[in-house]
Amino acid sequence: IVVALDNLPSTAYLPREMLKTMGFFSAFRFVPGFDAFLASPIALGVFQFATIALLVMATLGYRTRITLPLAAVAAFMAGGIARQYFRLYHQGLIPLYVLGVLAFTPCGDALSLDARRVRSGETKRPEDYAGGRWICWLVVAVPDVVAGLNKLRRGGFYWWDPINLKRIVMRDSLMPMEFNWDVAFLLIDAPDALFLFFGLSTVVLEIAY
Repeated sequence: IVVALDNLPSTAYLPREMLKTMGFFSAFRFVPGFDAFLASPIALGVFQFATIALLVMATLGYRTRITLPLAAVAAFMAGGIARQYFRLYHQGLIPLYVLGVLAFTPCGDALSLDARRVRSGETKRPEDYAGGRWICWLVVAVPDVVAGLNKLRRGGFYWWDPINLKRIVMRDSLMPMEFNWDVAFLLIDAPDALFLFFGLSTVVLEIAY
């Protein structure tokens, strides 16, 4: 869903002066022909479609040992392409972390199209999956807990104050991103109690991980 929301072909028309250094993703700039790839809306559109197809196949559990690593690399590239012109926004990062972990853990043995391997006689103990499940939960929980604690460290116990939270939401909505987040402007006249609920529940749920 995150990859589908991005409009990668439109980035081909953005000026190259907007490009920012994006950590590991910057290594792709040394690949021959990568600049031409970024300047081609057709190539970006095909790449985005292929990335979504790989993610769907990985989700369905089809050839997981192949589709999961390819989907992880493709999703990483898609996220980097979208962010390199704007900023490192966090939407979609945790699913990317989980996807990367799944590429190195046992999976595709139960609710998947690959489950025929189990029916053919290959059996595994529940303990064989314990480490993979633990690491998946780890890459979900740690960023959430850190995000919740960071809100308290930077904003104190009044981070969820309706006026402060409304300011944060409106500011983030106006910052450049590859996709629009216009829903925030529909809430500009919402009652303070709604923002208080959003802010308090966000901190509680994040730290509860």
